[in-house]
Amino acid sequence: CADVVYPNYQDWAYVRVKLDDNSFAIAKNKLSSVSDPLLRAMLWQNFWDGVTDGYFPLNDLFKIVFQHAPSEADDALLGQILNQAVVALDALTRMAPNSIYTAQTALDVERMTWAGVQMNKTNNNLLRRWLTAHINTARSKTAMENLLALLNGKMSFDLMPIDQDLRWKIITQLNRMNYAGSLELIEAERAIDNSDRGQASAVAATVIRPDAAIKTQWLNQIYDIQTKLTNTSIRASMENLYPNEPTNLIETT
Repeated sequence: CADVVYPNYQDWAYVRVKLDDNSFAIAKNKLSSVSDPLLRAMLWQNFWDGVTDGYFPLNDLFKIVFQHAPSEADDALLGQILNQAVVALDALTRMAPNSIYTAQTALDVERMTWAGVQMNKTNNNLLRRWLTAHINTARSKTAMENLLALLNGKMSFDLMPIDQDLRWKIITQLNRMNYAGSLELIEAERAIDNSDRGQASAVAATVIRPDAAIKTQWLNQIYDIQTKLTNTSIRASMENLYPNEPTNLIETT
């Protein structure tokens, strides 16, 4: 008998696949050795579907990510894996914000993504994937200092400059973590980037701060039927008002 049976090989059918227990167990351990990128992508999606459908534990997904993501060489698939890891970490933070397991997993994800950055400095596409994931999961003081160094040009990569999009991602994460001096970075960057996208990014970086007064102020503007906010600003503020860490702010604002 085959070790793994995949009923939708090459993705010809419009179906949602659930592997049998034996195939599922083997695929978890042998994922990196699957040579076909499309089949690997479908297997990763099956693991994610298992989490969202409630039959595959979230902690087991993290084990697979830690085991197989660092060796993934396909740019698009790596992006899929890391995006799912970020969403999974956000979900874990919502479910158990104060647990030791959540704190350790967050630190492990942060370390994995930074290691991915260090290992892929000669591959621009993979480097950007790892760096974006690291920015989105950076929480520790060391990670904050690294992000600030990238923003200030004290740390750089030969193949990939820190462009405007990455700069705003860094500033937003620094403000999300309420890093010292991060609020001032918003106005400084806004002065440099006065594009519509830049202004929306400034809004996102502002409202994401764990500050009840700021959130209340923006909520009042959103609810005001005479508001002078643009649709872009409203969308940016609503998408970033309540990240997963400061759950108490939902009740107080």
